[in-house]
Amino acid sequence: MNTEEIKEELKSVYHGHDEFEEIISAVDGTGHLVYWAGRLTSDEFGKNKKLARELYKIALERIDGDVEEEIYIAKNIASNDLLGDKEWSKTLFHDLLGKTCDPSDLIVIADSFAIHLGDLETAKEIYIKAREAANQSCQKFYVFKELAKSIFKYLGDNAWAKEIVNSAVLKFPSCENYRDAAVLAGTHNQLNDMSWSKELFISGQKLAETRHDFRMLGWAMANFVDFSEPSEENDEKFEWAYDNYIVAFYLGCLENDDFARKDNIKEIKYDMKKLGVGFLGAKPLKVFAVEILKDLCKEHLIKIKKGDKL
Repeated sequence: MNTEEIKEELKSVYHGHDEFEEIISAVDGTGHLVYWAGRLTSDEFGKNKKLARELYKIALERIDGDVEEEIYIAKNIASNDLLGDKEWSKTLFHDLLGKTCDPSDLIVIADSFAIHLGDLETAKEIYIKAREAANQSCQKFYVFKELAKSIFKYLGDNAWAKEIVNSAVLKFPSCENYRDAAVLAGTHNQLNDMSWSKELFISGQKLAETRHDFRMLGWAMANFVDFSEPSEENDEKFEWAYDNYIVAFYLGCLENDDFARKDNIKEIKYDMKKLGVGFLGAKPLKVFAVEILKDLCKEHLIKIKKGDKL
């Protein structure tokens, strides 16, 4: 069907529908065609997969070499919640493998083979290709982290995922990257390896320099604490989080700018409130802040007056 034939077909079926004009606008090129193709597969539009297919075809003709958009369309075509055409999407995904060497694209394509096509063997082959591409050209830890998450989630290969993360943090050592790796390692619905997570957190602490570094280490660790279930393990995690917050606060107090010091206090108070533990549990933030400031008065010329509000 050409564009005019599609518009006539849409008119014969949906003329009078509240959103008819928006669908026509999309066909004419001034709307989100992929969105409307998906909507046509819904109950509201009578699960009209015939016309949805035609809209997807037009969308593919208009992508003009945009690989990310083609991947997005192929995923929509594959999804059981939308068109659910596995053979067509499989063809599109295989074609895409010849169009991109970007590791992020390859990860998404591999995920799609696992999720939508149930083809874990092909997914694994593409994950290997993504790893090779990332090793050659990628300068972002995030890509390796996403690759590890996918390998664990869809292939269940914990050892391979762990090897990728360990290799990546050694390649891109920073407090932030070790922190993100530690969160991935310790998250229950991901790798769920708290002893490895702890090792990564320690490595992150060694590279921490700024108040932001320590604050985010504290925040990440505190998220592992189950405050509803007291235990020795939870106490250790909380103390660890607390220690990082104290260092963050300490560094914030050394800032020359008064606003920055107040902002540091505000940020940490916000974190504690969100975590539901008050002002650092049994150790009120204000009391500890005053202790820190008193210790630093002489060396750093920070002046505090009796009754100062922090």
